[in-house]
Amino acid sequence: MSTHRAERPSPKARSAQDAPAKAQQAPSVATVGGCLVRVCWMVLGNGALFFMAVHLAMSAPALSLVDAAFWGTVALIIGLRYLDVRKLGGLTVTNEPATMAHWRRYAIALLVVSLLAWAIARLVGGASAPRVGQ
Repeated sequence: MSTHRAERPSPKARSAQDAPAKAQQAPSVATVGGCLVRVCWMVLGNGALFFMAVHLAMSAPALSLVDAAFWGTVALIIGLRYLDVRKLGGLTVTNEPATMAHWRRYAIALLVVSLLAWAIARLVGGASAPRVGQ
């Protein structure tokens, strides 16, 4: 009889063995279109929101096309993130595949932060607008 015992792989070795399986599970779309979508929702969209909020804070208190553009941009960013998660294999900051739960949290957070930024910009814009007759 053999007293040879089968050695179990260490956790590090098991994780290295599981890596190819994980790579196959998470679809990675490394296309120009996928990169463009990610740049748009991460950088360009948020930058546009920032500059529109600054413009609103420096303008008169009446609603304008900039308000519509602000909320249209919010909707566009949420739509682009949805596309990224559902069709383009979007990832989280920890490089894990993003899920619809991640998308919902992102959409809610963006709506809340955008509402606060818009309201503050509108209040500042209304407070700094010149008064008629002064």
